[in-house]
Amino acid sequence: MEREGIDVTAENGFVKFILAVGRKYMMWRYDKPTASIKREIAVLIILTCFCFVPFYYVVWVLKAQVTVEWIYVSTAFLILGTFFIIGLGVVFSRRCGNCHEYFGIERVDSKEVSRKVVKTRQETRITPIYRNTYRCVYCGDTYTKNERGETEIMLNE
Repeated sequence: MEREGIDVTAENGFVKFILAVGRKYMMWRYDKPTASIKREIAVLIILTCFCFVPFYYVVWVLKAQVTVEWIYVSTAFLILGTFFIIGLGVVFSRRCGNCHEYFGIERVDSKEVSRKVVKTRQETRITPIYRNTYRCVYCGDTYTKNERGETEIMLNE
C-alpha cells in the first residue's frame, strides 16, 4: 500500500550497528534474544559516568595546571561517554511495547509528509514531519507514528 509523502532513508547506520551488535550479544551471552539485560544496562550506565570523570577532573580540579595530555584524555573519554549515552538512548527507544524485548524495533519505512520553513534575519529553520513505520523483529508488532525533525541554517550577514 503506497502512502503519500517522499521516501527517505529508513534507518541510519549507527542505529543499525547498535541494534545488530545488541542482537549478536544477546545470542552470544544468553543463546536467546529475549533475556533480561538489566545488569548490562547498569554496567553501561556506570561506564558512562566514569567516562565523564576525566573531563570533570580537568575542568574542576586541575583548572590552570592542565596539561595537553589531560586535555586529550578527557576529550577522548568525553566522546566515548557521548557514544555510550547515544547507545543507551537507542537501546531504550527500541524496546518493543508489545513483547518488551530490547533491540527489537526497527524502522522499516519513513516518508516525509510535510515541511515547514521559517526564515528570520539570522537563520532559516526547517521542520520536516516524517511518518515512520516501526516493526518488532521478535513479535512482528507494527506501528506508525509522526515524528518531526529540525534543522537550523545560520545565515551570514
